[in-house]
Amino acid sequence: MRHNFSLRTKTNLILLGALTFFLAIVLMARQAHHQFESTLVSLTKQQLLMIAKSTATSLERHLSDHVNSLREIAGDPLFKRENLSISATSPEMQRLHIFYQAHQQELESIAILDPTGKLLTSVPAGVEVGGATLAAELDMAAFSQDFLPQVSPHFLDNSGHQVVALSVPIAAHNKLVGIACALVNIDTLNSLYIHPIKFGGGAVPVLIDEQGHFLSPPPRDEDLKDADSPSGCVETKCANRETIKHEIAAGRDGVDIFIANQQGRHPQTKFIAYAPIKFKNMNWGLGVTLPFSAISAPIQRHSRQAILLVIAVLLFFGIGTTLLFRIQEKKYALEIEARYLQEIAAKATELERVNLILQEQAIKDELTGLYNYRYFHKVLQRDFALAARGNSDYSCMIIDLDHFKKINDSHGHAFGDLVLKGIGRILKEEARDTDVVARYGGEEFVILLPDTDLEGSMVIAERMRARLESHVHTEGSHKKQVTASIGVSSFRAHNPQSPQDLLAYADKALYQAKAEQRNLVVVYT
Repeated sequence: MRHNFSLRTKTNLILLGALTFFLAIVLMARQAHHQFESTLVSLTKQQLLMIAKSTATSLERHLSDHVNSLREIAGDPLFKRENLSISATSPEMQRLHIFYQAHQQELESIAILDPTGKLLTSVPAGVEVGGATLAAELDMAAFSQDFLPQVSPHFLDNSGHQVVALSVPIAAHNKLVGIACALVNIDTLNSLYIHPIKFGGGAVPVLIDEQGHFLSPPPRDEDLKDADSPSGCVETKCANRETIKHEIAAGRDGVDIFIANQQGRHPQTKFIAYAPIKFKNMNWGLGVTLPFSAISAPIQRHSRQAILLVIAVLLFFGIGTTLLFRIQEKKYALEIEARYLQEIAAKATELERVNLILQEQAIKDELTGLYNYRYFHKVLQRDFALAARGNSDYSCMIIDLDHFKKINDSHGHAFGDLVLKGIGRILKEEARDTDVVARYGGEEFVILLPDTDLEGSMVIAERMRARLESHVHTEGSHKKQVTASIGVSSFRAHNPQSPQDLLAYADKALYQAKAEQRNLVVVYT
């Protein structure tokens, strides 16, 4: 059946078709714009988070260097004694002055406290915090229990500077005899380790304390400052501060949005990527902020392109189709680029994991999981030089299993391997965190004990010998107790001229134990 349509009807049909097509194009353009915005925001957040993580890791290394420097003071025999008293002309005070001069660019001051928290001396003199003692900022009870370094909350020193206290216990014969403290100026942390890092696009790094506050923002981000906040600190006026605080305390990183106060101007929306600073008891974080306007320009540009595209489609049907195709190509290219970046990130993560495994395999014994012979000698060379330079004691013990060959002959090599694994596990359990336990070869093991004199190493060696003797190694019907002979040498007691001498002295003591009765701890004489 043939239909005859009037011109008006045809015109209406054409207009309806054009309107339908126009609406379809508008919807498609709008979808493309949203996809572009979402992809751009996602990539920006990922980049900010990577910057925050790397900068936090760098700051952790710098803080660790400060604590290691304090360990030199805590390990110095001048300070490792009970009833410590320091005068203005004493060798201890001279040592502190030398240390401060070497680190005064990074440290505000250095102080020595007695075990009760009483200030013995400081360089420069007079470390007081608003009338309260420095010990008020430290957990004194924890020092006597775990002998671990601490990082205090930030506070105002007597010069009005925002500082944190890095503290290392001074111990002698497993007893707390004092505390070495270094005050680090937060402005110094910013100026030396954070502000010099240059970011593009208006991104700004900032320290975040345990309460979620920003600390000492750089001058190029003045809009973060709040006149009502404490001196040296910053209020973010951010409803998500509690979230950021709890996430950092839980050791998690993330990306959030906050409203920055702009000193009487309109508030500004900003991204913030944050990562925890994983250092001792410190619940701080490192943030990187970026104004939302930094990515709004390309989004607005894309919006204008979409509007022009719709107008062009309405006026020129063919040209509009071509432009629409190009937009789809751009969208596809962005998605491909996003996937490509994700694949690169995944491959980088996998490569890092493989590298960590390879590094572990390069220094560990495959059977026992202890350090291997090569790594042991590397540590021996390094720690021997440190002991000689720092006047600290240093001990070595060599352990040899008695009659181990009989175990392999009577029970088989599989059971022998099980015994070696068990021996390695026991030695790791009995050793301290600072000790280096290695498999020296076959059924021989060696342990390096830093900051340990001959008497202390003998106590540790005897404890290990008794533990090895009492342990029963079991597999199926096989049960066996294994004893061990141990030779001990010490840096201060035996005055070795080289790392090889220290090792040789322990080896000679071991042979003496083997010759006498086995299952014995012998000191080199």
